[in-house]
Order: sequence, then structure tokens, then C-alpha cells
Amino acid sequence: MYNVIKRFAESEANNGLMLIDMPTGSGKTYSAIKYIFESCFQKKNEKRKYIFVTTLKKNLPVYSLRQRFEEAGKADLFSEKVLFIDSNMDSVIDGWSDDVRRNIPYEIKKTDEYTRFTSDLEFVKKQRDKKDAAFRDYLPSIESNLREKSEPAFRRVVSELLNKKYSTVEKKLFAVKTEKEWQWIGKLYPAVFTRDRQVLFMSMDKFLGRNTTIVEPSYMFYNSDVIKDSVIFIDEFDATKETILKKIIDNGLHDKINYIELFKDIYASLHIDSFPTVLTTPSEERKTSKYSNQSLEGIVEGIKEKADYIFDTYSLQFKHRTSGEVEDLYQNYLFQDHQFHSILNANNSYITMMSDAKQRVNSISFAKTRPVNEKNNIQVMLGQLRGFIKYFQGAVNILAINYMQCKKERRKEGEDVFTMEAAIRSVLSLFRLSPDSIDYLTSQIMVSAHKIKGDIEPSDFDLSFYENGFRYYAFENDTVHDMQSQIMMYSFQNTPEKTLSRFCEKAKVIGISATATVPSVIGNYDIAYLKDKMKKVFVPLTEDERNRLSAKFTESQHGYNNVTINVDLLGENGKYTDLSWRMVFDDEELAKKIADDVSMLFSENEDKNNFKKERYLRIALAYKQFIIHDDIYSFLCVLTKHPKKGDKTLDKDIIEKIFSYIAGEHKVAFLAQKSVVYLDGAEYDDKKDSLIKRLSQGEKIFVISVYQTIGAGQNLQYPVPKALRDSLVTINDRVLREEKDFDAIYLDKPSNLIVNLVDNLEEPDFVKYLFQMEFLQETSELSADGAMKNIKKAFKTFMFAQRNAEEWANVYSRQSVVLMSTRYVIQAIGRICRTNIKSKNIYIFADDRIIENIDVSVVENRVFNPEFMRLIEAIKQRGMKSPEMASLEDAASLKAVRVNKDINGMLNNDWTEPKIERWKKLRELVLAHPTASQEEADGDFIIKNYYAKLPEKGNTLYYYQDADFNNISVTFYSDADHDRVVSEQGSKLPELLRIPGVRDLFIQNGWACSFQENDYLMTPALWNNIYKGALGEVVGKSVFSSVLNIDLEDIEDIDSFELFDYKVLGCSIYVDFKNWHEGKTADRKQMLEKIARKGKKCGCRCAIIANIIAGDRWDISDVEMEGVRIISIPALVKECSGSLSWNKEAWDVIRECVDGDKYKDK
Repeated sequence: MYNVIKRFAESEANNGLMLIDMPTGSGKTYSAIKYIFESCFQKKNEKRKYIFVTTLKKNLPVYSLRQRFEEAGKADLFSEKVLFIDSNMDSVIDGWSDDVRRNIPYEIKKTDEYTRFTSDLEFVKKQRDKKDAAFRDYLPSIESNLREKSEPAFRRVVSELLNKKYSTVEKKLFAVKTEKEWQWIGKLYPAVFTRDRQVLFMSMDKFLGRNTTIVEPSYMFYNSDVIKDSVIFIDEFDATKETILKKIIDNGLHDKINYIELFKDIYASLHIDSFPTVLTTPSEERKTSKYSNQSLEGIVEGIKEKADYIFDTYSLQFKHRTSGEVEDLYQNYLFQDHQFHSILNANNSYITMMSDAKQRVNSISFAKTRPVNEKNNIQVMLGQLRGFIKYFQGAVNILAINYMQCKKERRKEGEDVFTMEAAIRSVLSLFRLSPDSIDYLTSQIMVSAHKIKGDIEPSDFDLSFYENGFRYYAFENDTVHDMQSQIMMYSFQNTPEKTLSRFCEKAKVIGISATATVPSVIGNYDIAYLKDKMKKVFVPLTEDERNRLSAKFTESQHGYNNVTINVDLLGENGKYTDLSWRMVFDDEELAKKIADDVSMLFSENEDKNNFKKERYLRIALAYKQFIIHDDIYSFLCVLTKHPKKGDKTLDKDIIEKIFSYIAGEHKVAFLAQKSVVYLDGAEYDDKKDSLIKRLSQGEKIFVISVYQTIGAGQNLQYPVPKALRDSLVTINDRVLREEKDFDAIYLDKPSNLIVNLVDNLEEPDFVKYLFQMEFLQETSELSADGAMKNIKKAFKTFMFAQRNAEEWANVYSRQSVVLMSTRYVIQAIGRICRTNIKSKNIYIFADDRIIENIDVSVVENRVFNPEFMRLIEAIKQRGMKSPEMASLEDAASLKAVRVNKDINGMLNNDWTEPKIERWKKLRELVLAHPTASQEEADGDFIIKNYYAKLPEKGNTLYYYQDADFNNISVTFYSDADHDRVVSEQGSKLPELLRIPGVRDLFIQNGWACSFQENDYLMTPALWNNIYKGALGEVVGKSVFSSVLNIDLEDIEDIDSFELFDYKVLGCSIYVDFKNWHEGKTADRKQMLEKIARKGKKCGCRCAIIANIIAGDRWDISDVEMEGVRIISIPALVKECSGSLSWNKEAWDVIRECVDGDKYKDK
């Protein structure tokens, strides 16, 4: 494994991702620490950092690395090279001492901030050390105050004083290292040495948060050059997705924004303030760049122009207020992922907004019918506002880059580097924004403006949920703002996959976990997406490496030949009756008594499916096994819920009562109550330490815990009891500590894999559920319709604070959910596979219904511990089937909607240079590859995102669409509902290729002359809106050139791009080619008005709209509208009875326009 790590870490690439998924006990962490130790002493690596991250900081292998330094006689270098970065609060608690107190300067000690800080700090430190029961209840609130108020305030005082005395980061850091007045900072805030140390250890929580070093502005690791070219080890890799997701949810809920008020703040500053000239003064670097002709004043003016349009169109001088009484009772929501969805009370579907000048209010109402006027559709307004804010963010990014460049050019020797974040905040501060708004916009700009470098696919063509996230708008009424309703936006545009990709852009990331590659998007990152995104920098283990690692692990397990692994599935497969207790007790009367006691816990209408009663039964069966097997000294009972006193669903007192009866019936020599340990979150470490001590003394103990508590990374092995040493088996010759694993485990069927939609659903859980549905939709394990049903059900549960009977799509049989359950089981079994010392008999007990929640296919091409493999064998004997694969049709439908949204987003908003490049790239791609092979798709991220994967090689698909492709359903076989087809014939490609010269043109340019049967095909919107249009453009231009000898030039001006296809060289004549099927236009007048508007915008005096090929039944139209002559030509080429001919009448009209002087450029 060491060589695998070395091969990836020392390869030529500077970044990427490798996953190592070997079992618990195979030496993953050992090999990582060995590599870090050896590498950090090599001269070639002296500037490279090695970072080790995991979910729980107590599992960081800092001690293991220290041991290596000591064994090598380099203990004195450990503190010079290695740094553990803790949270600010825990750092000051651990670093506080009398010596630190004495050395803090009086200038700081005299402040109120110091007094409040030391008061909170000393209380927390004392209580943590002494655990005084009298003050236990006060500890959480004082910790909170220390973390959120007194410590940050104290830190600001320290930082400000340091900044007054020293001008640069280097000088401040030197003072902390060498001057007694400041050396105490290094003890209280070790993170000050982040840039100095080569090896960093921290929790995933810390890695995601801001790093506060005192001597420089705080920063996010993924935005910092600290991690550039480093090697990052992420232990318990898959578990970190949950950590990142929690952070994203917390940030999104904290950063909710009133979108309208944010817009109005920006609008006000544009109209009231005069911005300093430094904002729009170009840097020397900008003057010599490709953007030199783009005026910064023009950018500011562009913001103002767009703000004015929105403000006037939607009468934003007025406040908004919901009308009516019913709507005021609950919030109403708009949810937006790849499109808008209304979640309204009273079964309404649409939101209408009407401006009332008399009342000076924008009245919001909720109705069952769609607003007729788009101006009254609040979704359109919110879309415009979001488009403006995105435009504003882009503009601020440009201004900030220029300002940063100016600062760099004026920077004096010794001055600190002016960061991009500082530049963004400086620009935003000019727009009358609140600190919260500045924080929000800064984080959005830092993420959105980020440009991926290297081999990772850029976000331009990434239509996935992982790249784009979701948001929802809440219409809130409150007595605090009774005269207006607030429209709050909660934005979650970040995702765990996106965050991980950011780390992989800057560094080499090595994910290590027994379940690192298990393909569950609920319990792991989407590995397939990461592979597509990262291409060649996603580095899998080679077949040879995997074989060698597997062989070495198998060799290390040779001692299992002397171990028997016993597997027993407990229960009656959900068929509970009172008689079931006869499996626990031989005494019939006792069995009946316990059955009655358990039944009496629940009323007639409670627990109708007997789930809770059966849980008591299964726990009793597990405890009975603990009692009857004399060779089981340590038994780990893993449940899905912690028992609690007074909680009838799982009551500690009832459990202990049952255990006492079991112990009594078997006449054991110990008290049942004393044999049970509850390992839960309350003072977990103390309970665990006590447990380990008792087990090491040979006590027989039954430990009850839950999957979440004893999950990834928890170590439960214990010192070998002297009385048992001779009866144990050593499975290999590795020199480890004299510790052994538990003898037995019981595994309850994992539940709560998806957030439960319960009464009084908490908002973080509600948002997590939305993420889970989007994850499942992304992998097509849940259709778009099914995902939306569940999302709407969740919104209504949250809105009304109670469960509802809304229809929903069952997700518990989906592969990702089943694999998440499988992952829990793998990790739980891993807790009893930590050492090489085992009992001769190992016992695996499990709920017999667990077979529903284990995907046996997980063992294919993976290596697992013998204990888990024996459980899989037992499940296979029961005939368990692998879950069904996701529907390709759902995947194609979801892609189709997203592609349409992306295309409309380009067409309906202002063009930018990056957008134009994207459009051209898509156009060129579809012309060359209307279909694509699996190999081509694997090498092209755009194909994976914009094309539909077919079930078998083909060149057609069928679809239904309405609302101009906003709703699309795709199938691979024609039916009554899906009567439209994406095909070669539907694009008129065969007819176009019959036009003289066109086939040669296509061959010369490498464009496809047919739809080859293949693995991928264009989605409907891509085919209809880009491919068919591109065919018309290239064929039309060719015909103009070869037949009429008219030269057409591409339209490159940003303001005119895609208004028309081409401009006639030297004339104000613009041409739009069409690839239409025959038929009359539904609203010809509306179409002509649109053409006239486009013509006026670009200075067109004559517009030629020319369809390429059609029959001869249609007449040429020649009209003038709003000063623009519009010539509509139904066919440049006529087709009659299979024969083609030039449309001479059309040629004459075109020549008359071009040859005359009327439209020549002046």
C-alpha cells in the first residue's frame, strides 16, 4: 500500500484523486503515516505540505507519527515539522496556562475583551477537567459564548495590536517566534505556524472552516495557496461527505438573503453615490490584456442599466405584501433546481404579483391559474433578479481583479500581498451593503468566479446538480414586518462533490476508507461523476496493484484458519406475535408475561406493524446469545436508536427487566444490569475508557450502541485479559499492541437512512432531505417526477409542522440507499476487526430482515474482512437479489430538461465571451458527433452531460415536450405519449446532403454525414435548438457562397451575437437560416415583430430569413416593420417529387437586396 501511495503522490501531475478501499486492519493509515514521515525529510519535498484529515479529531494519527520521529532519533524535529490545527476555542483551552497569562501584555489585559475571554475560558477549562456535576448544565452555554463571542473578540484585540506594531505577515510571524512579548500567541493559537509547518493534522470540520492565524487575514483552505501541490490524506473518506453536507446546510441557512432588498441596496448606491475613480482605473496588466478595450466605466454603467430596467419593470419602489388571510397563516415557497416549482398552500399552483400605485404596494396573490402577463409572474421577476445578481457578481469580480492588480503594481517592498477576497470585499463595500450581504456575495463570487485549471473539467458544460445546487424562496409574513412580506432566498449552490473537486484542483487527494468506492450517492460521493469530472487525474488502483494488495491482505489473514466465524440471523422476518417470545424463554408463562408487558407499552392504534415490539424481541434474542455462550466476553449490540428511560419505543428499564429474566432463567453468576453498558454520545469518552478498562480485566459485558456512534473510525479494541491470553488466536505476525477485538456483534437492520418527514421537522433536516432527493435524481435512481413529489411532500411537512398524506415515491429500495445501509454494516463489523488477536469463535448475529438492506454485489472486485464475507455468504443462502439499476429514461429526461434550461439561459440573457465560446463549442460538437460512442463519452465531459445514454446502440429516441421544451419526457421506444423523435430524418440531414457541394463541405470539416448507431444521442433540446439550427447555418452559408457568390461574415459583436446567423459583407443586411419542416407559423405577426426588434438592436436595415429546403407551395414574404425590411424565404432549394431545384425567385429577391446601394454600409 505504501508503494501505491508513493506512485500517486510522486507522479508528474500536481493534482488529482486516488481512492484506496482496503478493509479495516489492512494498514491504510499505517502506510500513509510511513509515507508522510519518509517524504518530509527528502530535500525535493521541503516545500510540499502533507495534510491528514478525518472526521473525528481524536482519530488523527498524530501520536503514530510522533512515534516514528522518536524511533528515528528525530524527536526534536517533530514540533518543527508537524502541526495539529484545532478549532480556535479548543486551541485556547488546551494552550491556556499560568505562563501564557503572565506573558500577555498589559495593553491587552486592560481590555474588557480580555476579562470576558478569561472568565469564560477558565470556567470551561476547569469544568472540562473536574467535571463538577453542579456546573454541568452551565457548560454548553458558556462554551457557546466562548466560541462565538468572547474568544473572537479577544482575538481581534490581539490581531489589531499586532498589526499596529508590525507591517507585514513575515514581521508578525518573526515576532511570535522570537519575542517574549508575543511568543505566548504560538501556544494559544498554534495555527499561527500553518505556513511554517510541513505536516498538518486537522478534522474535516476545521479543514472546511476558516483558518485563523492571527498574523494574516483568515482564509478557507480550498481558496488558499497553502494546499497548492500538497498531498492530502482524507481518512474515512466517504464519511466526510456527511461532514461537508452539514457545513453547506448550516452556511446556507445562516446566509439566507432578502433578494429584493439586496437588489434595492445595489440600485440605491448606483443612483446616489459617485464611485471613486480608482474603481474604474485600469491596471497596467489589464491595459495589455485581451480585455483592454472593455471599459470598466462601461461595466459599472451596464450594472446600472440592468438595475434600472428591473426596478422600473417590476415597480420595486413599492414593498411587497401577500394578499388575503389564508395565505398569511403559513409560508409559501418556490423551489428551483433545474427549473422552478411552486409549493403553495390551499392547493394553489401559481404566484401573481400586481402593482397597486394607489396603495403603493406590490400585491402578491396565490392562484390556481398561470398569470397571463409575464410581468405579473413572480417567478419571472425572481429569475430576472437572480440573473442580475449573477451579472453583478461577475462585474464585481472583474472590478476586483483589476483593483487587486493595481494594488500589486503599487505594492512597496515588504508590504503584504493584497488578496482576491480583500479586493472583492473592497469593491462590495462601495455599494451600501450590510456586512451579512457582503459576506454572502463574497462567498458566492469566490465560488462562481473560480476557474478550474489543469485536467479537471470546467463548470461551463457541467449541468449536474453537483455543480449548480438548488435554492428556494420563502414568502414570509410576520408581525415584526406586518406591512410587507419578505421574500427570502436560501441558496445551496455548493455540494460535497463540488467542494471535493476544489481540493483536487489544487492538490493530490488520497481518500482512504474500507468503503471509499461503494457507489452510494447517499452514503458516499458520486464516484462516477468524479471520474467523469476529473478524467485522467482521477487515478484508480491498477489491476496489478489491486491484485497485490488483495494477496497481501489475504496472506495477513492466514490465522483465520484457526478461527470459526459463526453467523446467525435472528427474528421471524417481521412476523411478530406474542408467541415469538418463546424463542427467548423456555418458560411459557414467563414468555407470555414479557409479551404482555411489551404489548401494554402501546395503545391499540400504536405500533400496528409491531416494529417497536419486535425490536425489543431482537435485542432480547441477542442478549440471550451473549448469556448462553460462555466464550463471549465482549458483545457489541448495534442498534438504530439509543435506549432511554421513559421512552416506550425503546425503554432502558424494560430492556434491563427483560435481560434480568433471561439471566435468571440461565442462572448466571452476575447481575444482568451490571453486564450492560450504554455507549452513547453523553460523556462518550469517559464511558468508553471505563468500558475498555473493565473488558481488559476480563469482565463479561454487553455493549449497546448505534451505527452513528460507533461508525467510521471508532476504536473499540481493548488490552488482552491475562486470563484469556492462552485461549486466543493471533491471525498474523504483525507486531502490534497486545489488544484484542470484541468476540461478538449484533447488527440491527439499519434504518433512518433517509431523513424522516416527521412532525416539527427541523429546518437542517428538511434541507438535508432535499439534498438526498436531488442526489437520487442525479443518478436517475429517482425520476424527476418522483423527486418532485417527495420534495413537495417535504415542503408541506415543514410548512405545516406535521406529517401529511401526500403521495410520494418510495426510495428505500434504491441502490444508493441499500448501499448506504451496506456501508453502515461494513463499518460496524470493522469495529471488531481492528487487531490481529481474536477469539477462536467469532459470532456475527443480525436482524434477519437485514437481507433487505444489504447489496451483496458490493463484494465484487473489492476486498473485505472475513467477518463481513461470512455475513454475505449467509445472506446469499437466503436468496437475496441485488437492487435494480436506475432507469436510463429518467436520466435522459432529466438531462433533456437541464440542457434546455442551459440553452435558454444563454439565449435569454446577455452574451459574454465565455458564453459565446460555449455556444460555438456545442455547435461544433453536435455537427461532428450527433451520436457518440461510450469511449468518446468517457473522454468528453460535454457528451456525458448533454447527450442521452441509450440502452443499446441506436440513433433515435422518442420524446414528449410542452412549454417550449421546459417539460420533457424521453423514452427509447415510441408510444402514444411520446410521438416526437430525435433522428437523422427529423433533422433533414439526408435531404440537405443532396444539395450540390454540401456533402463535400461536411466531409472537409469533419461533420457527420449520418447518425451512426451508437451509445449516446443528442437530447431533444440540443438536437432541436442547436443541431438543426447549426445545419441550417452551415448549409445556408455554403449555398450563398457557391450559388450567389455572396460573402457572409460571422457576427462576433457581443451585443449582436445570435440575433442573426450572419451579416452580408459590406451591407447592413443580416441573414438567418432556418431548417424548418413545412407548415404555417403559429403567430406570424409576433414572429415578425421579434425579428424587427432584433434588427433595430443591431442596426439591421434588411433581414433575410431563409429556410433551406421545402416544397414549392409557399410564397416569399416581403414586409417592412419598424424601419426594418423583412424578407421571408420559405425555401432556397425546392423539393418536388424527390428532385431538387434552386429557387430562382428567391435568388432574384436576394440579389436585388445585396446588389443595390440602399443597404450598403455607410
